[in-house]
Amino acid sequence: FHAGAAEVGSGLAAMRSRIDQPKSRQCVAQFWSAALRSQFPNWSGVTMTVEPLAIPPLAGTTSWAMKMSGTAVVGHNKIPLGFQITSFSAGRAEVFLVVSSEAAALPRALAARLLVTLAGRAKRLALPGA
Repeated sequence: FHAGAAEVGSGLAAMRSRIDQPKSRQCVAQFWSAALRSQFPNWSGVTMTVEPLAIPPLAGTTSWAMKMSGTAVVGHNKIPLGFQITSFSAGRAEVFLVVSSEAAALPRALAARLLVTLAGRAKRLALPGA
């Protein structure tokens, strides 16, 4: 929660503008590659990429979303990794939906339906008297 809706909106807009910049995406990818690599044996490798993620319109909200995908190589095994992070406003609340997957990604249609449902519930909870 933030002091007000304007603060949430400006923070989300700033994140969206950063995710749109290739240099920022490269920095995030390097950070997550290193962080994930530390979870595997020393001789393993992890490579991640980051890109903006298109999401369904969420009425009355400011939002940003990114998709990270990559591969962990452990011995002779390649393990596909995926993460999707979406953040949107609901009054003075900043709401996150984070999806992670190993080997099989969450179907996009299901992820979109979950996001729309979450946004609707958050919007109702942000109403005065809720």
